[in-house]
Amino acid sequence: MHPKRKTAVITGASRGIGEAIATCLAAEGYNLVLIGRDLDRLGDVSARCQKFDVKVHVISFDLTQIDQIPGLVANVLSMNSTIDVLINNAGVFVSGDLSSGNFQDWDLALDLNFRSVYHLTNRLLNSFGEDGGTIINVSSISALISSSGSEIYSATKAALKAYSSSLFESVREKGIKVTCLMPGFVNTDMGQAGGLISEKMIQPEDVAKTVSWIINTSTTVCPTEIILRPQHSPYRQNT
Repeated sequence: MHPKRKTAVITGASRGIGEAIATCLAAEGYNLVLIGRDLDRLGDVSARCQKFDVKVHVISFDLTQIDQIPGLVANVLSMNSTIDVLINNAGVFVSGDLSSGNFQDWDLALDLNFRSVYHLTNRLLNSFGEDGGTIINVSSISALISSSGSEIYSATKAALKAYSSSLFESVREKGIKVTCLMPGFVNTDMGQAGGLISEKMIQPEDVAKTVSWIINTSTTVCPTEIILRPQHSPYRQNT
């Protein structure tokens, strides 16, 4: 038997890192609210999580629809009046030369990678209980190390890092941890686009285990920033 169930809200939960986090937290006894655009895949993730005897709610939602986030929050809170964990994981990678890039794609990245996080998080802050909780914003190593063509993506991830730092200062006395998690190449659909060696990439389960560790740290400490790098270079070597 588990103690009183806690609830975790996870965005981008239909695949990759979000799916791995959902499965990991379900195994630890968390009830889940899974948010993503692909309802069929969310259903598959939900079915696997429910095998751990937890409650799982799925919500199909496009987080780039910023003006509809208040309705999303109302939906989440109609299922759970309080939450304990918020994982802002949804994101998109866009690239392109600044002189000829697609502004529509850049706006999409800004909305999904940063603006949606700000709007969703701030509207859910008052839903954390008296014991506090944990907010984890999944950023990227690109917040620290950028390259030509990834200016907009890196800028959104750096903005998320700065937001996380400021948010921690605002809510730390309420017992709410805030962590900015910055992984390097992860073996997901997004990460594999570069033709890297999947076995040498960070695995989604590695990120999920890190999330679990953050949540379970002592109430006297908060790991505010964590960088994850592949142990071995995932680039294919020319022979």
